[in-house]
Amino acid sequence: MDELSCRCATFITNVLGSDNDAVSYAARHGVYFSRMSSPTGRNALFCCLRYGIQLQNIAFINKFVVRGYVRYSQSPEVNHTGCCLLELLYVKHGYSSLSLFSRDELVYAISYLSTV
Repeated sequence: MDELSCRCATFITNVLGSDNDAVSYAARHGVYFSRMSSPTGRNALFCCLRYGIQLQNIAFINKFVVRGYVRYSQSPEVNHTGCCLLELLYVKHGYSSLSLFSRDELVYAISYLSTV
């Protein structure tokens, strides 16, 4: 959901700053005036409310803001589990090595962490 929100905010920022007058006007009207009647306006409002940014500052929503939001909105246990899972996936796909586990144990650990 956060990746989609980031892409949506980027798209809205791009159409608001478009060189095409018709595109820019339609975007501004949807975002600032007919917010609830416009899919663009509703998405802009959703993104800004989710990340705590004012509507006129929607251009500040980027990957770093979203990653920070996700990182700090999760508990430390969830973040730790995610990091462990990522490391095990690196080992499974050959980007890293770990001789401590057999292949079956590695697959089991990944499966277990994925369902916790």
